[in-house]
Amino acid sequence: EEPLIALQGLLEEQFPKCNEQKKGGTFNPHMTVSHYPNIDFASAAKEEVEAKWNPISFHVAEVYLLERKGNGGQFKVLATIPLGADSKVELHDPPKSFPGMPRFEDDWVKARRKSVKKRAKRNMTKKERRGGYQTKKGSPQEIPKNPEKFLKK
Repeated sequence: EEPLIALQGLLEEQFPKCNEQKKGGTFNPHMTVSHYPNIDFASAAKEEVEAKWNPISFHVAEVYLLERKGNGGQFKVLATIPLGADSKVELHDPPKSFPGMPRFEDDWVKARRKSVKKRAKRNMTKKERRGGYQTKKGSPQEIPKNPEKFLKK
């Protein structure tokens, strides 16, 4: 199994409601490239990255638990989860912004994101639209109150 897919699976076990990266039931590691003045610049950048892309190896020292409230604004970091035996999860209250990120999305980015979300929603089942993740016993899963538990597994 690919290392990023295995890592995502372990994280999802601890944070089962954080599964929106599994499109069609499968996690596809990806890189988001953003903050261009318009869709034409973004599309040109995407084509350039795809044309020159070569697989790479890298070390992952930590992951972030992110949130975005509502349909506007940017992602914020709720927790920093270092990977390693004696690591401690750092909770951020209030959530932290990424350095250098604009406070608000450009209108074209928001429109594009809503379009993708609408298309994905059409492909969801009614159960999934209602918040469909259920445990084997039928009760909704909750994000652990103590994400430190993740590091003990």
